[in-house]
Amino acid sequence: MSKTKFSDPKLFSLLNSLTGVEKRELHQFLASPFFNRRVEVSALWQILLNAEMTENGSCDKAEIFEKIFLGQTYDDRQLRYTFTFLREKIEWFLAYRQWDGEPAQAGLSLLASYRERGLEKHFRHAAQTTASQASAMPLGLEKLHTSYRLELEKYTFSETQKRSRDSALQDLHNAFDLYAISGKLRLACLMSTHQAVVKVAYDFSFLSLIINWLEGNPLLNSPEIGLYYHCYRALTENDEVEFRAFRSVVEQHGDQFDAAELKDILLLGINFCIRQLNVGAQQFVQEAFDLYRLGLERGSLLERGILSRFTYKNVVALGLGLQQFDWVEQFIHAQKKLLEPRHQESSFCFNFAKLHFTKKNYAEAMPLLAQVGDDDFLLMLDAKVLLLKMYFETAQWDALDSLLTSFKAFLRRKTNIGYHKEHYLSLLFFTKKILLLNPHERSAASALGNEIESANVLEKEWLLGRLSV
Repeated sequence: MSKTKFSDPKLFSLLNSLTGVEKRELHQFLASPFFNRRVEVSALWQILLNAEMTENGSCDKAEIFEKIFLGQTYDDRQLRYTFTFLREKIEWFLAYRQWDGEPAQAGLSLLASYRERGLEKHFRHAAQTTASQASAMPLGLEKLHTSYRLELEKYTFSETQKRSRDSALQDLHNAFDLYAISGKLRLACLMSTHQAVVKVAYDFSFLSLIINWLEGNPLLNSPEIGLYYHCYRALTENDEVEFRAFRSVVEQHGDQFDAAELKDILLLGINFCIRQLNVGAQQFVQEAFDLYRLGLERGSLLERGILSRFTYKNVVALGLGLQQFDWVEQFIHAQKKLLEPRHQESSFCFNFAKLHFTKKNYAEAMPLLAQVGDDDFLLMLDAKVLLLKMYFETAQWDALDSLLTSFKAFLRRKTNIGYHKEHYLSLLFFTKKILLLNPHERSAASALGNEIESANVLEKEWLLGRLSV
């Protein structure tokens, strides 16, 4: 019988996302009548767990139906409902697992239950326990939100007990200020960064009032507020002093932040450094490199154990700019295993080739570039650029001329690479003009240099360097 796709694509993607540990725990979850009383759902889970499914998730639904509903006439609707019920149980399992892994969140739920039952002694004991759990949480918005919710529970409980609410209300107000102001500033930093890239106009509402009010305010001593305050001012005012203040908070408290939030914090700082590099402030190569290293050391740049190939490439480029050759070589080899498997070889070969190119070991670099596949289109383009530069540096003029022709034709055929096409075409255009330049005509070389300086072109420094050779 022919195979047909799952009727619930969400179910297939959920199954693919589960780890071995999660599958074992889900099996126990579905076996518990407290969480699942549908035997057909458990049966479907067992079938899918053991089935050999194709990459796109196709399966023989009629065969599955027969195994679950023995002897019954095939009913597609009934099977689709079973798929849906299983997906809902998996979603419930994932939500429960997330909740169970965060003691303070479970504590808040318990507090609400005790409050509704009017159990004062139980409530106060649970409040102390939850406060300790919240205190142990990493710095960041999640901790501030938890602290605010704890104070809200305590205040609400004091109302139901008709007790004095003055202290509870002030504590609630203070906790909300920390949470709301930190959240507002964090979003403002992210919006400012995004706005600079895509040229979108965001409404920051009353942010300016908060910025003015915070100046000289003791709340700046709170890491979650001081960090984002200085970051926002650095980003929006292009202020190096504010960036130094931001760096100071990161260095003092960075290891206390939640890993996911620290990643955003470091990327905000790196973004500021890139802006400075774009206007020629070369000292920020070291700053950006230090922020990347900090993130690598603390594991905050990983996403579910995976290191982005873009981070990998950026770290290598910065390290090479600082001539940290030994460190870069060790990094390239050590971090390769953390890259997404399908991009591992290409990313490794390109970056190792770039290291050899920078050290002028062209014979070692060229074979590595030949191993860069087309699984990452932009990396493949950068590999062609690196090959172009090596042909130029080694005076392989025929090979360079052939590459310029084929590279240009390749770019002309591509219609889906946006602004990248013009950047690469500009590089080819100016490389060709340098090749045709009479080295004895200094005025022509000067004019071409001015043209390159004013152009939006890749490898601008390298092109200008070829004019002065």
